[in-house]
Order: sequence, then structure tokens, then C-alpha cells
Amino acid sequence: MNTDKQRWIKYGLPFQRRELCITRLRFKSLLTSILSSLEERRKPLLPSGEKVGMRGLILLQRFLHCRGLGIFYRLRSAVCGLRSSFIFLVALIVLAMVFTGQVSGDPVIYSQDKRFIDNGDATITDTKTGYMWMKEDSYQYKGHWLSWFEASDYIEELNQERFADFLDWRLPTIEELTTLYEADKLNSQQVGSEMKIHMDPIFAKEGSGTLWTSETNGIYNAFGVVFNDGKRFNSSKRKKARRAVRAIRLINP
Repeated sequence: MNTDKQRWIKYGLPFQRRELCITRLRFKSLLTSILSSLEERRKPLLPSGEKVGMRGLILLQRFLHCRGLGIFYRLRSAVCGLRSSFIFLVALIVLAMVFTGQVSGDPVIYSQDKRFIDNGDATITDTKTGYMWMKEDSYQYKGHWLSWFEASDYIEELNQERFADFLDWRLPTIEELTTLYEADKLNSQQVGSEMKIHMDPIFAKEGSGTLWTSETNGIYNAFGVVFNDGKRFNSSKRKKARRAVRAIRLINP
């Protein structure tokens, strides 16, 4: 007599309950594999200790630990009338995929070349550099142009309001901002002008094509990047015409 049968006889478990226990053990084993796979796949995109974009995984784990499966076992016998543990197991795996956004409800939106991910919270993740950007620049977010001083104040406001639940937003450096320039891509034209913005179209359109950076040139000037040609500009910190900023943060600082 095998070990399983001995256990069922010893504890007097009826056949139906034994079947449910086996189903639960098999499901939890498969589900653990699914969760491990998803966590490993998303780990490079997550800061240490953060659960960004993984609310489905958290809910599903809580669901398991709170004996939520018992509800579905009752539905299985009382409502669904399913006789096949295999069919029920498949149904639960589909439920797991829905919770984790793999089927529906929380679709992952990528740029055409799969480099950028729209996180669904007005932020964009760059998988190539590990940077997280605001989807909108400051003009699109506030509705007016900013001087370099006002751009610095704007970043401070984002952190005070915990934009997208983060408080480490900052102005990008020239090197960081230049990574968004891609000559073969066209986002749109700068609002109110014919300047073409060569940036991935996953970012909000018709913003500014002239963005400030954190780098200064002496007391009175600061540098920025023009997204028509990808070159840097040197301008008075007080100038605001057609100027904006796009906030950045590091995913793994």
C-alpha cells in the first residue's frame, strides 16, 4: 500500500476530501512555479524591496494564505459540478494568470521595440538603461513653460506629492536625457511649432522638444537637450520659452 493511501486510511479521510487535498497540493505547487517565474522575470525592473507593478502577485499570495481556495472548492462541488480535477486545476491557473495580469485586467504595454514599458501610473520604464521617466513633461503636466529655477521647484513638488508613489524624482543629467533621443523615432511635433520630437511615441505627445537638465554652466546658465537633433543647448536659467523638464528616477539606485 502506497504512502498516500496509508495516510488517508490513518486519518479517516473520505475519498472526496482526499481528492480535494491532492488537487490543492498540485495547484499550490504549480502556482508556486508560476509566481517564481513571474517574480524572476520582473525582478530586474524593480527597486530593492519594492512591489511596483506586482499588485496581482501580492493579492494572489494573500488569497492563498487566507484559505481562499476553500471557497472555490465549494463552488466546484456545489455550483460548477466539475468532476475532473484537471479541469478545475486549469481554471484555477487561469485565475492566477488573471490576478498577475497575464491574461487580462492588467495588460503590460510595451513600446514597439519592447524597450519601454508604460507602467499605467503616468510613468515609463526604460529597460535598456534602468531609468524611470514621467510619461508627460512639465508642460504637459502643468500647462505652461518653465525656467530652470521653476523646473527645480517643479521636481520638488513632485516629491512632496509623492508622484506615482515615489519621492526620489530629480532633473536628469545631459547623459541621461540624451538616452531618450532616437533619430529614427518620431513622437510628434513640439506644441505650437514645427520642431519634430525624436523620442519614442510611448511618451505623451505634443510636449516640449527642449528639455532642461540638472547641469549648469556657471552662475547664470544651464544645459538642456533639443530633441529635434539630440544636441545639448546652453541657455539662461531664467529663460522659459518652449522650455520644460522631464523628471527621472533610478529604478535600482
